[in-house]
Amino acid sequence: MAMNLELRRSYLGGTDLVAISGLSKYKAPGDVWLEKVRGKHSETSAAAQAGQDLEPVVAMRHKRTAEARGEIVNLAELSEPIFDAEFPFIAANPDRIYTNRKRILECKTADEAQLYEAGTEWGMDGQRNAVPMFYLGQVNHYIGLMKFDDGVLSAFFLGRSREQRDYPIDFDQDLYRLMRENGVNFWRTYVEPRVQPPLDLFSPGRIMEALSDSALVKKGKT
Repeated sequence: MAMNLELRRSYLGGTDLVAISGLSKYKAPGDVWLEKVRGKHSETSAAAQAGQDLEPVVAMRHKRTAEARGEIVNLAELSEPIFDAEFPFIAANPDRIYTNRKRILECKTADEAQLYEAGTEWGMDGQRNAVPMFYLGQVNHYIGLMKFDDGVLSAFFLGRSREQRDYPIDFDQDLYRLMRENGVNFWRTYVEPRVQPPLDLFSPGRIMEALSDSALVKKGKT
């Protein structure tokens, strides 16, 4: 789904909830606050941009491989986020959904070298839930909010082999509830009242942005 940054400021999505829950290596809770309250989105890295560009390719390759195994795969891309019925500031925007069953498809790209790093969280093709925790949390959020049965994370590893692996994702009710509760508390404590979180909740690279904003607020310039 194409990202509308202004719309994204109005809700917490899967990557936001993962960050707020301390499960992301890419984003800290305070960084989410900068995006939602100050509209300061971090620059998209080359790797992240490549992932967005290749999303349709990953989905197509997943469909082809699954159908070769005899599965029926009908995929659709949502035109807008699906919002939580109780908390309208929480939403799900998965990459694709199966239309012939209640299943999420999340498409990722990663450096092939990650497969061979010590302590890698990437498992073998077909290994259940064997993905990095921040991706596991993201897919669980989509499954839970949309009341689907399960999900698949399809990862295209960029390198010589151009290998793609499909990881079945089981729904973890406890993880979903924890992330949802963390999101509600964060929104009501920091985002809605526009109260800046403590500096230790920001990633090191964005602390200066938070300090700069604090100074401007004190001078009455915002």
